[in-house]
Amino acid sequence: MRQTVSAFTKLMIVAVLFAVLFSYAMFQGGFVSWFLFFSFVPILGYSALLVLYPLAWLQVDRKLSRYVIEAGEQVEVDLSIRQKVFFPFFYMVIEDHLPDTLNWQDTKQEKYRYLGNPEVLKEKKEMKKILFPGLRRKHVFKYSLTHIPRGEHAFHFIIVKVGDPFGFVRKEKVFRVPGKLFVYPADRKLMLHQGVHSFEEGTTPSYTLTVKDTTVVSGVREYMPGDRFSWIDWKTTARKNNVMTKEFEQEKSNDVVVILDAALSRNGNWLAFEGAVETTMGLLFNQTIDAGRIHFICHGKDTRDFQINANERSREKVKRFLATIQPEQGMPFSKVLRNDFSRYNQGYAFMAVTTNLTRDLIETLMKLKRKNQRIVLFVITSEKWVSELEEKNIQHLQNQGILVNLLTEAKLMKSQLEVNA
Repeated sequence: MRQTVSAFTKLMIVAVLFAVLFSYAMFQGGFVSWFLFFSFVPILGYSALLVLYPLAWLQVDRKLSRYVIEAGEQVEVDLSIRQKVFFPFFYMVIEDHLPDTLNWQDTKQEKYRYLGNPEVLKEKKEMKKILFPGLRRKHVFKYSLTHIPRGEHAFHFIIVKVGDPFGFVRKEKVFRVPGKLFVYPADRKLMLHQGVHSFEEGTTPSYTLTVKDTTVVSGVREYMPGDRFSWIDWKTTARKNNVMTKEFEQEKSNDVVVILDAALSRNGNWLAFEGAVETTMGLLFNQTIDAGRIHFICHGKDTRDFQINANERSREKVKRFLATIQPEQGMPFSKVLRNDFSRYNQGYAFMAVTTNLTRDLIETLMKLKRKNQRIVLFVITSEKWVSELEEKNIQHLQNQGILVNLLTEAKLMKSQLEVNA
């Protein structure tokens, strides 16, 4: 209805202009007035036909050179317009409405130069061009999308505008042209500097995991959620008036659990979260980790977990999840870990990736460490946000046997991530 009214209004404007010129020629007379009238008749006739021409007769399409890429890469886009019924348009404006998810530049590792001020990377992208079709029935607009960020980017519509030379008539139509571009996280090469941990029996590489040998008791400690009831040392419990649990000798194993903190942090640095996702992906699919089972857990608004094995299908499932995950408001990471102590098998090496090192998280990791967990912590943050207090907290964790990797601009900008494990 609205379009009908608009078309009728434009047609009336053309009719009024025709009537004014005809009246001027009739009353004024003479060569000049009639020359002016007949000169404008083709233009007014063109405008009237343009009003009557339905833009629904245009066929609009979008083609991408690739539909699945890696973050930071480039895609070529072709927008094509074909006239089912020919009309000689004087000009045509074509605009591809891009999703908001494309409004920042992923320049691979170079983007971490702005970790302290990520808003520099934000840029509103507009793809608009004016064409002069002439007598052609098919028109093509080519453009490139560069530095595409991670995620699933959904295209919805294309806007086409046409008009006459003098601007008497302007028309536009929104064409629904759905499409999706899927972008995986950047595949960052990860170099693990594998240190050594000392035990009573000797030394083992730090990435090697430990499981309980419940036949040899090596000591006692305070009871923690997740400990078995049969492990309680009743004599020591009665003597100390506190529930105590037996500790056992360690055996070699190589199972890994990687946990990503996807809860929205107080500083809300979305670029630091991109670093956390890339680091997590590097840990999960690093070929130098001699791991048996790899268990991936993501804590955000909801908790998702995946078991990764040699099956390509399971790996692809995790990659697709990492491509679309975004930080959301949820329970603090430290609280989730406390509530889920029993989930973390003591035989697993424990790798946690976060962008926010809080006091609660430090205390929670200390409790996990008392369960004989092998813990490696990855903290992604800007150098300018690392205070003296945080440096002391990191040193305190390391003194307690928790290995901490602080990933700031200097490390993240390298072509190969170097971390200790």
